[in-house]
Amino acid sequence: MGQHLAKGEALKLVDRDHEAFKVVVEQDLEKEKINFNINRSYKHASNVVASNCG
Repeated sequence: MGQHLAKGEALKLVDRDHEAFKVVVEQDLEKEKINFNINRSYKHASNVVASNCG
């Protein structure tokens, strides 16, 4: 059985993970002297499978 997670807590975890990812990427790019900026971050995704059945 899974554990219960309130929506608010889940949103906090998403924000925390996005910030951690951004920090790691920026550190790695700085270390390699690559000029790169993260302009967008997506927090909502859809898991859709499309099929073209003729």
